[in-house]
Amino acid sequence: MAALVALTAVLVILGATDLSSALTEDVEVILTAPVRTYRVGDSLSLTVYVYHRGVLVDPSNVNVGVDEYPNAPRLLNVTRVSVGTFTSQAQILVSDLGTYPVNAAGDLPFDLFANATVANVTDEEYLTVNVIRPAPLPFEVSVIASPSEVVAGGVVNVSVTVRRNGSLQDADAVWVNVSSSVKPYQSTSLVVQHVGLGSYRAAYRVPTDIHDIESLWVLAEATLGTNTTFNSTTVIVKLTPVFNVWYSLDFANRTRYDIRLHVANETGWPVAGADVNLTYELTCYPNCSIEGSANGTTDALGAVSLTLLHTNLPIDPSDLALPFRATVTKDEQRQDVAGFAFAPSVEADAASGIYLDGSSQTYAPGEEVFVNFTVTLWAAPGTPAQFYAYTADRVLAAGETYVDPAMHIGFDFIMPAEVVYLRVSANLSGYWIYGRGAIFPTNTSAIHVGPIAIGGTTPITVSLPGRSGIAASIALLPYNTSEPFLLSGSSWYPLGGAGLYWDGASSSGSTLTYNLTLPRFLPKDQTYILVVQTGGLYFGSYGWPDPATNPVYTRVVYIANQLPAARGVLSVNDLVPGETAAIDLSRSSDPDGLITAYEVDWGDGTPTHWTADPTADHAYRSAGLYVVTVRVTDDSGATNSTAYAVRVESTVLGVRSSVFWPVMGMLGVALLAVAIILVQRRRRKPEASVPPSDVPPPGGPR
Repeated sequence: MAALVALTAVLVILGATDLSSALTEDVEVILTAPVRTYRVGDSLSLTVYVYHRGVLVDPSNVNVGVDEYPNAPRLLNVTRVSVGTFTSQAQILVSDLGTYPVNAAGDLPFDLFANATVANVTDEEYLTVNVIRPAPLPFEVSVIASPSEVVAGGVVNVSVTVRRNGSLQDADAVWVNVSSSVKPYQSTSLVVQHVGLGSYRAAYRVPTDIHDIESLWVLAEATLGTNTTFNSTTVIVKLTPVFNVWYSLDFANRTRYDIRLHVANETGWPVAGADVNLTYELTCYPNCSIEGSANGTTDALGAVSLTLLHTNLPIDPSDLALPFRATVTKDEQRQDVAGFAFAPSVEADAASGIYLDGSSQTYAPGEEVFVNFTVTLWAAPGTPAQFYAYTADRVLAAGETYVDPAMHIGFDFIMPAEVVYLRVSANLSGYWIYGRGAIFPTNTSAIHVGPIAIGGTTPITVSLPGRSGIAASIALLPYNTSEPFLLSGSSWYPLGGAGLYWDGASSSGSTLTYNLTLPRFLPKDQTYILVVQTGGLYFGSYGWPDPATNPVYTRVVYIANQLPAARGVLSVNDLVPGETAAIDLSRSSDPDGLITAYEVDWGDGTPTHWTADPTADHAYRSAGLYVVTVRVTDDSGATNSTAYAVRVESTVLGVRSSVFWPVMGMLGVALLAVAIILVQRRRRKPEASVPPSDVPPPGGPR
């Protein structure tokens, strides 16, 4: 799948410089075939287009043939139908198939080529189609491995049948070998038992110490007399991922590379304290291979930074590549991951001159498509550039345009219901630089993708009715048009198993389900592209899948950083001068990342600072009403805050004012009451005694 997302621009310096004045070095050959699958005996029809500066021209020479490597190619007849357009027909022969290893399905790669010369400048184009293996062969072997998916420690049963002229036939010898797809590429020869006429069986137990998703190649070989034949199939080793691992690789210079890895668990949370042991092999042209290792332990954010140093590179190396493997362990858990990156070199810098923006995109059939190729080498606006868009059987657009002031080469066409191949070329800084790419028609009826969210799980379902098995490659990649290669630079990439940054999924039925977990440390406020490619794990530059049978799905999504939530718990919010107030911010959270720093402003002018400690305390000197503001920042640099009120009360004679004065008031009232009573008592005097009166009552005595 590297060709799907890393659509590498290729530097080609064609022919000699002794050209006619009417022509430049820009010659483009396009080879198309409307049918990509054939049988032996079928007629093959090809069309060849020869362009110069986007215009069809007649070459001085044109050849079309079958690339029967390592034998000499078989040239086909060529017929001119119009200016710059040629057709070629031939019948596919058994001898064309060569000795390729074949799989259980029986498809063989069939390599075709076309070349043309214009004014002593020759361009050549290759195309690979599939040929269904003829049956019966005079002598053939078939192999079936069951199950097609197995876990570590599981057993794979291998059945081998040998036929001669279509009938079962015992072979003189049968071998079965199982090889792993990742380093150290271990190979195991199995014990083969003869169980019947032309029938054999073997068994293989998958090692229990496999910690990486990988494929096993099962090869069966048989001999009969002087004839030897073989066949193969694959088995996928499925593991439950223990960790999510992403990496970023920066090339400081030719002798130093800095790699940073992030480790998360199955739910996307960072894993701290994980040991990371990395081994790598730096390769370059010509003939250099430098192996090394580095190790470290992840920090609280699940990150570890490693430096790779190389001092014995050739003076002027080219095609620098850095495949690496990392073993991540924490307690009893372990997982192996693999990655790959291109390093800058003189040639690579030149090759990165033109590349397709976005690298992988899908469009609805009938939609008008405008594609942009970005130029990274210096070029004056107005520099002529040529463009081509074509399908398996026709050219959609071709012509000459110019590099615009934004350093883009753009053109448009109407999207068909099939893959469209793209090419552009321009003379930049004295070199002819070529950009390649492809875009795909949408097929939303076959592939369904749920919401995409950091720290969450995105469900993916692929439904292909009538299929008895589905394989798919799934990845979320940076959608960064500022880098010429998606495999290089400082962007973040997920690490899978043998599929590099792709994760493989498969199903034996017509429906495949998969859950994509996005770790919380994934950089936010960036654009990503989700790619779901069915039909296999890898397609070369000339082996694009047929979207009718192997749908492709892409979604460009901008993942914005969500703000953290600041939450604090105060030990007290009503205190007196000199009394200590404590606050705990550990309940703060970030929905799509981690809280990395805390700050508390106590509101009384005390200097503030950021700290990793979620707790703080403070004693106020003066009474008053204060607003305590707490702030948090997340791992993406976003901050948020909240505030709490704190009252600091004055004291009198060491007693809170709110207590002292009410008590004093109550005491005063009580004293006043006593005083009033005493006063009243003093005002009340006793009455004087009156002696009996001698005055007779009214009326006189009686």
